Amino acid sequence: MMSADQHRILGDVQAATLDDAIQFDASSRESGRTYRIRLYKPNVPAGPEGYPVAWFTDGNATFGVAAMQMALRAGMELEPAIIVAVGYPETAYMVHHTRRTLDLTPSTPDDKSPFPGLETGGAEAFERFIVNELRPKLALAYPIDLARQSLYGHSLGGLFVLGTLFRHPTAFSHYIASSPSIWWNDASVLGGVEPFLAQQSGHPKLFMCAGGQEETAARFFPGATPQVIAAHEAFVEKAGMIRRARSLASLLAGRNVPVEFTVFADEGHTSVAPASITRALDFFLSYERHGAAALKAEIGDLGPARSTRGDGNRT
Repeated sequence: MMSADQHRILGDVQAATLDDAIQFDASSRESGRTYRIRLYKPNVPAGPEGYPVAWFTDGNATFGVAAMQMALRAGMELEPAIIVAVGYPETAYMVHHTRRTLDLTPSTPDDKSPFPGLETGGAEAFERFIVNELRPKLALAYPIDLARQSLYGHSLGGLFVLGTLFRHPTAFSHYIASSPSIWWNDASVLGGVEPFLAQQSGHPKLFMCAGGQEETAARFFPGATPQVIAAHEAFVEKAGMIRRARSLASLLAGRNVPVEFTVFADEGHTSVAPASITRALDFFLSYERHGAAALKAEIGDLGPARSTRGDGNRT
Protein backbone atom coordinates (compact mmCIF):
# COMPACT_ATOMS: atom_id res chain seq x y z
CA MET A 1 0.00 0.00 0.00
CA MET A 2 1.44 3.37 -1.04
CA SER A 3 1.08 6.57 0.91
CA ALA A 4 -0.35 9.80 -0.48
CA ASP A 5 3.16 11.31 -0.40
CA GLN A 6 4.56 8.46 -2.46
CA HIS A 7 1.82 8.91 -5.06
CA ARG A 8 2.48 12.65 -5.13
CA ILE A 9 6.23 12.19 -5.59
CA LEU A 10 6.11 9.32 -8.09
CA GLY A 11 3.07 10.40 -10.08
CA ASP A 12 0.91 7.90 -11.94
CA VAL A 13 1.77 4.57 -10.29
CA GLN A 14 0.54 1.23 -11.65
CA ALA A 15 1.04 -2.34 -10.55
CA ALA A 16 4.06 -4.04 -12.12
CA THR A 17 3.26 -6.84 -14.54
CA LEU A 18 5.19 -9.57 -16.31
CA ASP A 19 4.96 -9.45 -20.11
CA ASP A 20 2.91 -12.29 -21.62
CA ALA A 21 1.68 -13.45 -18.21
CA ILE A 22 -1.98 -13.74 -17.27
CA GLN A 23 -3.95 -14.60 -14.15
CA PHE A 24 -7.50 -15.72 -13.46
CA ASP A 25 -9.50 -17.21 -10.61
CA ALA A 26 -10.83 -20.77 -10.76
CA SER A 27 -13.35 -22.29 -8.34
CA SER A 28 -13.01 -25.97 -7.55
CA ARG A 29 -15.85 -28.45 -7.23
CA GLU A 30 -13.42 -30.86 -5.58
CA SER A 31 -12.26 -28.61 -2.74
CA GLY A 32 -15.03 -26.02 -2.70
CA ARG A 33 -12.40 -23.27 -2.74
CA THR A 34 -11.24 -20.64 -5.23
CA TYR A 35 -7.66 -20.39 -6.50
CA ARG A 36 -5.67 -17.67 -8.25
CA ILE A 37 -4.04 -19.16 -11.34
CA ARG A 38 -1.00 -17.45 -12.83
CA LEU A 39 0.10 -18.59 -16.28
CA TYR A 40 3.01 -17.79 -18.57
CA LYS A 41 3.30 -18.99 -22.17
CA PRO A 42 6.60 -18.24 -23.87
CA ASN A 43 6.66 -16.45 -27.19
CA VAL A 44 8.04 -19.56 -28.89
CA PRO A 45 5.99 -22.04 -30.95
CA ALA A 46 4.98 -25.35 -29.42
CA GLY A 47 6.20 -28.62 -30.88
CA PRO A 48 3.89 -31.06 -32.65
CA GLU A 49 2.75 -32.59 -29.34
CA GLY A 50 2.03 -29.20 -27.78
CA TYR A 51 3.65 -27.39 -24.86
CA PRO A 52 4.83 -29.34 -21.82
CA VAL A 53 3.35 -27.83 -18.65
CA ALA A 54 5.30 -27.08 -15.47
CA TRP A 55 2.91 -26.87 -12.50
CA PHE A 56 3.87 -25.02 -9.33
CA THR A 57 2.17 -24.97 -5.95
CA ASP A 58 2.34 -21.84 -3.74
CA GLY A 59 1.81 -19.82 -6.89
CA ASN A 60 1.86 -16.45 -5.12
CA ALA A 61 5.52 -17.07 -4.26
CA THR A 62 6.81 -19.32 -7.05
CA PHE A 63 5.37 -17.81 -10.20
CA GLY A 64 7.75 -14.87 -10.62
CA VAL A 65 10.94 -16.93 -10.59
CA ALA A 66 9.51 -19.72 -12.73
CA ALA A 67 8.02 -17.40 -15.35
CA MET A 68 11.17 -15.28 -15.63
CA GLN A 69 13.33 -18.38 -16.05
CA MET A 70 11.10 -19.50 -18.91
CA ALA A 71 11.03 -16.01 -20.44
CA LEU A 72 14.83 -15.78 -20.40
CA ARG A 73 15.69 -19.34 -21.42
CA ALA A 74 12.91 -20.74 -23.63
CA GLY A 75 14.25 -21.93 -26.96
CA MET A 76 17.86 -21.45 -25.84
CA GLU A 77 18.48 -23.60 -22.78
CA LEU A 78 14.98 -24.87 -22.04
CA GLU A 79 12.35 -26.45 -24.20
CA PRO A 80 9.45 -23.95 -24.35
CA ALA A 81 6.78 -24.86 -21.81
CA ILE A 82 3.77 -23.28 -20.15
CA ILE A 83 4.22 -22.27 -16.52
CA VAL A 84 1.11 -22.70 -14.35
CA ALA A 85 1.30 -21.57 -10.72
CA VAL A 86 -1.65 -22.34 -8.45
CA GLY A 87 -2.04 -19.87 -5.59
CA TYR A 88 -4.66 -17.83 -3.79
CA PRO A 89 -6.57 -14.59 -4.35
CA GLU A 90 -5.80 -13.56 -0.76
CA THR A 91 -2.50 -11.88 0.02
CA ALA A 92 -2.66 -11.54 3.82
CA TYR A 93 0.01 -13.83 5.30
CA MET A 94 -2.17 -15.68 7.79
CA VAL A 95 -4.94 -16.30 5.26
CA HIS A 96 -2.40 -17.62 2.78
CA HIS A 97 -0.73 -19.73 5.49
CA THR A 98 -4.07 -21.18 6.56
CA ARG A 99 -5.10 -22.08 3.02
CA ARG A 100 -1.82 -23.72 2.01
CA THR A 101 -1.72 -25.73 5.24
CA LEU A 102 -5.08 -27.22 4.27
CA ASP A 103 -4.31 -27.78 0.59
CA LEU A 104 -0.85 -29.30 0.94
CA THR A 105 -1.24 -31.71 3.85
CA PRO A 106 -2.83 -35.04 4.67
CA SER A 107 -5.31 -35.18 7.53
CA THR A 108 -3.32 -34.52 10.70
CA PRO A 109 -4.35 -34.58 14.38
CA ASP A 110 -3.79 -31.31 16.21
CA ASP A 111 -1.23 -32.91 18.52
CA LYS A 112 0.86 -33.89 15.48
CA SER A 113 0.65 -30.50 13.78
CA PRO A 114 2.94 -27.52 14.42
CA PHE A 115 -0.10 -25.37 13.62
CA PRO A 116 -2.81 -26.66 16.00
CA GLY A 117 -6.20 -25.27 15.12
CA LEU A 118 -5.47 -24.97 11.41
CA GLU A 119 -7.43 -27.32 9.17
CA THR A 120 -5.45 -30.03 7.37
CA GLY A 121 -6.24 -32.89 5.03
CA GLY A 122 -7.03 -31.12 1.76
CA ALA A 123 -4.16 -32.53 -0.31
CA GLU A 124 -6.12 -35.12 -2.27
CA ALA A 125 -8.91 -32.68 -3.15
CA PHE A 126 -6.28 -30.13 -4.22
CA GLU A 127 -4.61 -32.74 -6.42
CA ARG A 128 -7.95 -33.60 -8.03
CA PHE A 129 -8.58 -29.92 -8.70
CA ILE A 130 -5.31 -29.63 -10.60
CA VAL A 131 -5.55 -32.91 -12.50
CA ASN A 132 -9.29 -33.30 -13.08
CA GLU A 133 -10.53 -29.71 -13.29
CA LEU A 134 -7.80 -27.23 -14.15
CA ARG A 135 -5.68 -29.31 -16.52
CA PRO A 136 -8.60 -30.21 -18.86
CA LYS A 137 -9.62 -26.55 -18.95
CA LEU A 138 -6.11 -25.49 -19.99
CA ALA A 139 -6.03 -28.25 -22.61
CA LEU A 140 -9.03 -26.59 -24.26
CA ALA A 141 -7.33 -23.19 -24.25
CA TYR A 142 -3.76 -24.14 -25.25
CA PRO A 143 -1.99 -26.88 -27.22
CA ILE A 144 -0.45 -28.84 -24.34
CA ASP A 145 1.37 -32.15 -24.18
CA LEU A 146 -0.60 -34.19 -21.65
CA ALA A 147 2.20 -36.77 -21.50
CA ARG A 148 4.77 -34.23 -20.30
CA GLN A 149 3.68 -32.52 -17.10
CA SER A 150 5.81 -31.68 -14.06
CA LEU A 151 4.73 -30.90 -10.48
CA TYR A 152 6.83 -28.70 -8.18
CA GLY A 153 6.37 -27.95 -4.51
CA HIS A 154 8.54 -26.50 -1.74
CA SER A 155 8.36 -27.34 1.99
CA LEU A 156 4.73 -28.38 2.58
CA GLY A 157 4.47 -28.18 -1.21
CA GLY A 158 7.27 -30.77 -1.39
CA LEU A 159 5.27 -32.97 0.98
CA PHE A 160 2.29 -32.58 -1.38
CA VAL A 161 4.45 -33.56 -4.36
CA LEU A 162 5.62 -36.75 -2.64
CA GLY A 163 2.10 -37.65 -1.55
CA THR A 164 0.82 -37.17 -5.10
CA LEU A 165 3.69 -39.25 -6.51
CA PHE A 166 3.02 -42.14 -4.15
CA ARG A 167 -0.77 -42.09 -4.64
CA HIS A 168 -0.97 -41.41 -8.37
CA PRO A 169 2.47 -41.70 -9.98
CA THR A 170 1.17 -41.38 -13.54
CA ALA A 171 -0.55 -38.04 -12.88
CA PHE A 172 2.70 -36.26 -13.86
CA SER A 173 5.82 -37.29 -15.75
CA HIS A 174 8.26 -35.38 -13.49
CA TYR A 175 8.02 -34.62 -9.78
CA ILE A 176 10.14 -32.01 -7.97
CA ALA A 177 10.09 -32.01 -4.16
CA SER A 178 12.08 -29.06 -2.81
CA SER A 179 12.90 -29.25 0.92
CA PRO A 180 9.94 -31.57 1.43
CA SER A 181 8.41 -31.63 4.91
CA ILE A 182 8.73 -35.39 5.23
CA TRP A 183 8.65 -35.01 9.03
CA TRP A 184 5.00 -33.85 8.95
CA ASN A 185 2.58 -36.01 10.98
CA ASP A 186 5.35 -38.35 12.13
CA ALA A 187 6.49 -38.83 8.52
CA SER A 188 3.18 -40.42 7.56
CA VAL A 189 3.88 -39.73 3.88
CA LEU A 190 6.43 -42.55 3.94
CA GLY A 191 3.57 -44.98 4.40
CA GLY A 192 2.92 -44.56 0.70
CA VAL A 193 6.38 -45.68 -0.39
CA GLU A 194 5.90 -49.46 -0.48
CA PRO A 195 2.51 -49.35 -2.28
CA PHE A 196 4.11 -46.98 -4.79
CA LEU A 197 7.06 -49.31 -5.32
CA ALA A 198 4.75 -52.29 -5.75
CA GLN A 199 3.15 -50.76 -8.84
CA GLN A 200 4.30 -52.37 -12.06
CA SER A 201 3.57 -49.55 -14.49
CA GLY A 202 7.00 -47.95 -14.27
CA HIS A 203 8.01 -44.90 -12.29
CA PRO A 204 8.10 -41.21 -13.25
CA LYS A 205 11.20 -39.12 -12.67
CA LEU A 206 11.76 -37.50 -9.27
CA PHE A 207 14.08 -34.67 -8.23
CA MET A 208 14.56 -33.86 -4.54
CA CYS A 209 16.69 -31.17 -2.95
CA ALA A 210 17.37 -29.25 0.26
CA GLY A 211 19.43 -26.29 1.41
CA GLY A 212 22.79 -26.96 2.98
CA GLN A 213 21.94 -24.75 5.97
CA GLU A 214 18.59 -26.34 6.75
CA GLU A 215 19.92 -28.44 9.60
CA THR A 216 21.72 -25.60 11.38
CA ALA A 217 20.58 -22.47 13.21
CA ALA A 218 22.86 -20.29 11.07
CA ARG A 219 19.97 -18.75 9.13
CA PHE A 220 18.05 -17.09 11.94
CA PHE A 221 16.80 -13.61 12.57
CA PRO A 222 18.95 -11.16 14.57
CA GLY A 223 18.06 -10.67 18.22
CA ALA A 224 16.56 -14.12 18.76
CA THR A 225 16.58 -15.12 22.42
CA PRO A 226 18.42 -18.26 23.59
CA GLN A 227 15.05 -19.87 24.23
CA VAL A 228 13.87 -19.22 20.68
CA ILE A 229 17.14 -20.49 19.23
CA ALA A 230 16.95 -23.63 21.38
CA ALA A 231 13.39 -24.32 20.22
CA HIS A 232 14.44 -23.78 16.62
CA GLU A 233 17.39 -26.15 16.98
CA ALA A 234 15.12 -28.81 18.47
CA PHE A 235 12.74 -28.47 15.55
CA VAL A 236 15.60 -28.59 13.03
CA GLU A 237 16.81 -31.83 14.57
CA LYS A 238 13.33 -33.35 14.45
CA ALA A 239 12.63 -32.17 10.90
CA GLY A 240 15.91 -33.47 9.49
CA MET A 241 15.26 -31.78 6.17
CA ILE A 242 18.49 -32.95 4.52
CA ARG A 243 18.73 -36.26 6.34
CA ARG A 244 15.20 -37.41 5.60
CA ALA A 245 15.24 -36.31 1.95
CA ARG A 246 18.60 -38.00 1.34
CA SER A 247 17.41 -41.19 3.02
CA LEU A 248 14.24 -41.32 0.93
CA ALA A 249 16.15 -40.62 -2.27
CA SER A 250 18.59 -43.42 -1.44
CA LEU A 251 15.76 -45.85 -0.72
CA LEU A 252 13.97 -45.06 -3.97
CA ALA A 253 17.16 -45.20 -6.04
CA GLY A 254 17.92 -48.60 -4.56
CA ARG A 255 14.55 -49.79 -5.86
CA ASN A 256 15.21 -48.53 -9.39
CA VAL A 257 13.17 -45.33 -9.21
CA PRO A 258 14.77 -42.61 -11.39
CA VAL A 259 15.55 -40.09 -8.64
CA GLU A 260 18.10 -37.33 -8.16
CA PHE A 261 18.99 -35.59 -4.92
CA THR A 262 20.95 -32.34 -4.53
CA VAL A 263 21.98 -30.21 -1.56
CA PHE A 264 22.38 -26.52 -2.41
CA ALA A 265 25.29 -25.40 -0.26
CA ASP A 266 24.90 -22.19 1.77
CA GLU A 267 21.14 -22.03 1.25
CA GLY A 268 18.53 -22.09 4.00
CA HIS A 269 14.94 -23.29 3.91
CA THR A 270 13.57 -20.20 2.18
CA SER A 271 16.59 -19.12 0.15
CA VAL A 272 16.84 -22.52 -1.51
CA ALA A 273 13.44 -22.09 -3.16
CA PRO A 274 14.56 -19.92 -6.12
CA ALA A 275 17.51 -22.22 -6.78
CA SER A 276 15.25 -25.24 -6.70
CA ILE A 277 12.80 -23.64 -9.15
CA THR A 278 15.62 -23.06 -11.62
CA ARG A 279 16.82 -26.62 -11.19
CA ALA A 280 13.27 -27.95 -11.50
CA LEU A 281 12.97 -26.44 -14.96
CA ASP A 282 16.37 -27.82 -15.94
CA PHE A 283 15.36 -31.27 -14.68
CA PHE A 284 12.16 -31.18 -16.75
CA LEU A 285 13.12 -29.22 -19.86
CA SER A 286 16.88 -28.73 -20.29
CA TYR A 287 18.17 -29.24 -23.83
CA GLU A 288 21.55 -30.25 -22.42
CA ARG A 289 20.00 -32.85 -20.12
CA HIS A 290 17.58 -34.36 -22.63
CA GLY A 291 19.54 -33.93 -25.85
CA ALA A 292 19.36 -30.73 -27.84
CA ALA A 293 18.98 -32.42 -31.21
CA ALA A 294 15.97 -34.51 -30.22
CA LEU A 295 14.17 -31.70 -28.42
CA LYS A 296 14.84 -29.12 -31.09
CA ALA A 297 13.58 -31.56 -33.69
CA GLU A 298 10.35 -31.76 -31.70
CA ILE A 299 9.79 -28.00 -31.47
CA GLY A 300 10.94 -27.23 -35.02
CA ASP A 301 11.84 -23.77 -36.27
CA LEU A 302 11.82 -21.24 -33.45
CA GLY A 303 11.43 -18.35 -35.88
CA PRO A 304 13.64 -15.28 -36.28
CA ALA A 305 12.58 -13.62 -33.02
CA ARG A 306 13.77 -16.49 -30.82
CA SER A 307 16.17 -18.52 -32.96
CA THR A 308 19.53 -19.72 -31.64
CA ARG A 309 22.98 -19.80 -33.14
CA GLY A 310 25.87 -22.08 -32.45
CA ASP A 311 27.46 -19.51 -30.14
CA GLY A 312 24.37 -19.50 -27.92
CA ASN A 313 23.44 -15.90 -28.71
CA ARG A 314 19.86 -14.97 -29.45
CA THR A 315 19.21 -13.36 -32.85
